Formats: sequence, C-alpha cells, structure tokens
Amino acid sequence: MYEASDLIKEGKDLEILVSSYYQAYDYYVESNLRWIEDKEDLPGKVNILELDVLAKMFSIHSVERTLIECKRGCTYKDIFKFSGVAKLVGANSNVLICQSHDIDKLKSVGDRINIQVKTPEDLLTTLSDDQQEKLSFFHASNSTSNQLFEKETIKSIMTTSGNFSVIEQRAYNMIRSYMAELIGKIWKEPDLIQQSIQIKNLLDTHSDYVREIARFLQIKPGNESSEFYMKKNMLCRAAGYLALKVRVSYVICAIHCAVALENGVVLELDKIQDDSFLNVVHLSRKELATAVKIPQFLQEFIYIFGGMTSLLDKDAYNIAQYMKMDFSEMMKIIGLLKQLFKLSENRIQWGFVEDMGVLYLKYVPNPIKGLGVINREKLDYSINEFCFVDEWKKSLSIYRL
Repeated sequence: MYEASDLIKEGKDLEILVSSYYQAYDYYVESNLRWIEDKEDLPGKVNILELDVLAKMFSIHSVERTLIECKRGCTYKDIFKFSGVAKLVGANSNVLICQSHDIDKLKSVGDRINIQVKTPEDLLTTLSDDQQEKLSFFHASNSTSNQLFEKETIKSIMTTSGNFSVIEQRAYNMIRSYMAELIGKIWKEPDLIQQSIQIKNLLDTHSDYVREIARFLQIKPGNESSEFYMKKNMLCRAAGYLALKVRVSYVICAIHCAVALENGVVLELDKIQDDSFLNVVHLSRKELATAVKIPQFLQEFIYIFGGMTSLLDKDAYNIAQYMKMDFSEMMKIIGLLKQLFKLSENRIQWGFVEDMGVLYLKYVPNPIKGLGVINREKLDYSINEFCFVDEWKKSLSIYRL
C-alpha cells in the first residue's frame, strides 16, 4: 500500500498522484491544464488560472467528465474559487483533493455546493492490489512525461552551462506556445465542433512539427526522419511528444462527437471542412462499441507499455490480458485505430509503423518506451523481441522517477 506521506511532498506530486489514480480507474485523463485567453487589443495571451485534472469516462451512452483540483493546503477560499471554476467548465462531477486541519468542515461545505472534498488517503484506501500496481506504472509515466517538457530538465541534459542559447530559447518558447493552445484553450471549448476545428488548425499549422523545430535549430543533416531528431535533440523530443498528444486529441474528439451523435445530440457537422475528421466520426459511430474503448486503450498502451507491442511472441496477448480483454478485441481496437489514423486526403498513416515484427505508435519518446520495457519486466513479460532495450533504458535513466 502506498503511504501518502511518501508520495505527496508538494502540490505537483499530488497532481501526479491524482492523475494516476483516475487512470488506474480507467478514466482518460487530461492534466496540467490552464485557462488561457487572448488579450483584447494586444498580442499575446493571459493565463487566468491553473487546473489540475479533467478525467473522462467513455461509454456508448455518454462521456462523463470529472474536474479535479489538487491542493496540499486548502481553505474555504479555495473551495469557493473551485466551485466558481467548476460552474464554468460544466463537468458532470467536481472533486477537490486536499489536505487540511479543517477537512471535516470543508467536506461539509463541499456537500452543500456539490463539490466532493477528499484527502489523498481517501483515494488510496479504495484501490485494489491491481489498481495500486497500475497507479505506480502511471505515476512513473506521468512524472517522466512532465519532465519531457520541463525547461530546467531539458537544459540540464542539453547544455553544460545550464543555459539555452538564444535559438534554443526561442525554440522552447515555440513549443510552449504550441502546447498552450492544447492545454490552455482547446480542452475548455464546450462546443465539440469548435474544438475539432481548433485541433485541426494546430495540425495544419504544424503538419511536420518535429522537423520544423529541427530546421529552426539548424540541426544537420536536414533531411532525416522525425524519429532521428527526437533521438538527437531534447527539444525535438518534446516537440514530437507534443505532436503525438495533439493527434491523439484529434481522434478522441472525433470519438466524443460519435458518442454525442449516437445519443441524440445535434452537432453542426456542416461547419467542419475537414473530411478526414468527418470520416473518423462516421467510422467511430459505426464501430462505437469498439471506438469508446480507444481512449483508455491508448492511455495504457502509451503510458504503461511504451506505445509498442511485439507481434512475434506473446507480448500482444500479455497486453490484452493485462487490459482485461480478449486478444481479438484488442486487435480489433488496433485495427480500428489504424483506420482512424489514416488521413483521407493522401492516405498517409501517421499513427503506427511496423518494424522487425514490432508495432510502434509514432512519436512516443524513448524514455516512455524505456518505461514500457521496465513495466514488462515487473510483470514478468518477455522483452526478447525488442532490439533497442538498452538504448531505451539509458534514455530513461536521466529522469527522476
């Protein structure tokens, strides 16, 4: 059993713990969120507030959303502020995770304003042994994922002086600006149609994002693959991981639209000029029972198994067993994903690549693959068919787990 005193040392650690908790309960989680608005009559944006976790549970009937705020210390001011934010977001339920000497009084206030107030200990005591193990896997991946974008971590790995060059600083700012659109604006858009348009604009504006950053940094040679630059440069690694997150959001949004349409929600699809997105929506609706499993599958496939599986041994069977589904069901999910990942204009598949009997999700950074290998070892699964185990583990060794 995890001791809260060991896991929770500061607010950021609490956010990672809570994200991992909801992932262990099969929610699809978006975290590190911001509420960002464009400045009126001035260039730039203003960061209004920070939010911690938006957890989504997909089913053929609905997408239930839970908004979660994490506070190491908590006052009445915090709970009323969160109540106001919750009304704007309009999630199905709202949870405040906090530590406070007045926790019983805060819980009583929360009951009156439809805010569930819980302590970290409240969460941890509900986990089964399997969920505790899954939480530990997600905790390591969430921590590593955060560090992949942290300025100080990137600088410490890239430079001996501990400082970016002027061009590196500008490249980092470009990546953070791109990320701000995803975690600061798109997530809070209540209109699914507008959300899909915003995501597509991100994809169109930065269609070859890793190589865009590589060219800006003047990395030589200039005609290599995105994967080459992600291995060579930490900023390119962050850019690739961000590109993956945007592309996954594109598919998740389409599945959300499919669920809404199938349950009688009227969506103005004629506003969408993106045939690719419409095809993803229609195919997801046709295969809805499989499509609604994709968010959870992608989350576990990337964060626990490194976004890869060997097709030459029992690895895929092991993953299916871990996810508590039949092998045929998992392969059906992967098959549907392959179709959803195809761009209708030119039929280029930007989701999966197969090499030497291993199926990879593109743009998964090597440190996440390293975690996928380590988790397999902990589960006593074979890793013999993966050729780059040492490289992946070495890339992970520089991060704090």
